[in-house]
Amino acid sequence: MKKYFLLISLFALLLSFNSCANKDCSSFDIDSYYMQEDGNYRMTLNGNDGKALAELLLTVKSRQKENISGTYAVSKIFVDTIPGFSSLKGVFSAKESESDNRVIMNMNPSVADNNIFVEFALDKNNISGSWYTGSMKGKTAQGAVTGYKVLYMKK
Repeated sequence: MKKYFLLISLFALLLSFNSCANKDCSSFDIDSYYMQEDGNYRMTLNGNDGKALAELLLTVKSRQKENISGTYAVSKIFVDTIPGFSSLKGVFSAKESESDNRVIMNMNPSVADNNIFVEFALDKNNISGSWYTGSMKGKTAQGAVTGYKVLYMKK
């Protein structure tokens, strides 16, 4: 009886060690699907033609369950005018779905008209989605958004 107990215990131990062999079970892997507090993200807004319009660096300052807020700086601007950019203040608010890790980001929470909204998913630290300028008339401009989580920031 003792032999069977030891054999079953040994088998259970080997099974638990092997459960993460084919996938990364670290918290880093899980975190790569959700925006993290104090995390930095580089995002590029592209036009309908696929060409880059602007590059932003976002920093998440606060995360309370699905509610996220933070700041951003425009790193590069590739075109003269981008609809909605004139009203940007460098502060964002966002909601992230816990079920499918989709993020809906308001790039200027204090403005209702002529504002930029970004919708994306974070998958293995990569951002993929779309942006649009919302106004009283509806969507006035839109395009794709791409980006990634910055894993290391130079000081």
